[in-house]
Amino acid sequence: MQHRSRNFFLTLGVCFFIYFNFFSFQVIAPQYLTDLGGTGFQAGLQNSFFFIAGIILRLYFGPLADSRGRKLPILIGSFVFATTPLLFLVSHNVPMVFLARFYQAIGLAAFFSSGTSLISDIAPPPKIGTYMGTYRFTATTALVVGPGISIGLINQFGYSFQFVFSFFIGLIALGLGFFLRPPALKKAFVSPNPLDQLKTVIQNRLLWPIYLGAGIVAFSYGTLLTFGSIFFSEATTVANPGLYFTIFALLGMTGNISAGGLSDRFGRQVVVIPSISLLGIGLFILFFLPGNSLLLWISSIIAGLGYGGSITAIFTWIIDVTRPEARATALAFQESALDIAYASGSFFFGIALSFLGYPLSFSLIGVLTILTASFLLLIRNKNVPDYEKQLAGNK
Repeated sequence: MQHRSRNFFLTLGVCFFIYFNFFSFQVIAPQYLTDLGGTGFQAGLQNSFFFIAGIILRLYFGPLADSRGRKLPILIGSFVFATTPLLFLVSHNVPMVFLARFYQAIGLAAFFSSGTSLISDIAPPPKIGTYMGTYRFTATTALVVGPGISIGLINQFGYSFQFVFSFFIGLIALGLGFFLRPPALKKAFVSPNPLDQLKTVIQNRLLWPIYLGAGIVAFSYGTLLTFGSIFFSEATTVANPGLYFTIFALLGMTGNISAGGLSDRFGRQVVVIPSISLLGIGLFILFFLPGNSLLLWISSIIAGLGYGGSITAIFTWIIDVTRPEARATALAFQESALDIAYASGSFFFGIALSFLGYPLSFSLIGVLTILTASFLLLIRNKNVPDYEKQLAGNK
């Protein structure tokens, strides 16, 4: 019990400092690139380049965590996130920034699915949701505090100071990672070929509806994150529409914690379906936003709870239906699917926007999200006997 608690709190520590740097550089990198003389297009392109590289690299690092254990990719990811700020420190032109982001993508691919998998290894089976909720809460806390602190340091002392500060933040994560003692993994079903491990995950039909739910959540969130501030500024008289996302993040933290415990008690689907529906409702009511600024805050509360709750329960649901020796691969596959869905949301919403305008486009995304939640409910009700049989075979 003491060993489990020690590993759990060490993992939370690594998680916080890794995500602190991750979210900070999501904000800093575009700003730094433009200050170096890059264009707005290049600022957006470096972000896409970062995630595309991460998607490709996960095809290696996800299976690696299953075949070699969680600690190695966690240490690789921690080292990369610690040293990336030093690369930014010597990056004085646009190509060097792109190189730094590619290097940082190694950390993205190595750490994210491995950290989540380690939580599932540490947690006692009846409390996996609770442990996962706490892990996601920690990551969201880093989102709330990381970019603000980093931008404040840049404004006060300049980029170089912030890069050195981020280096030491990364060193803390790396140091904590060395003290991890993950439980041994069962290797009976692990293939040394990453493609075989990916094939095993893809053939697990229990994962298909979960990935569908994760995809619509990421699709909706990517749309909101990309276009929300622009729409809120146009449709309301609120002085700082960015507060929408502050409230969204804080309620998301509440959703992280509550969804984990509730899913342990009542089941993952019982939490996932209403959570996705809440996200959809939060988007749908934006149709009525012009002329009614109060709806901005109502939307942020509802959508934040839905997003935070659905992400926690979805991660935990994947863990439930995947053998321990394939979890990192399954989670890496989902992380890549999420990144693709984030980007797709921005792309397709941009097309819809040119024909329908903001209010109707947001409402349609909301309806699509709610319908997806309903579809997951129908699948669950229709296939209960098969589901229980397959799940028993996976354990």
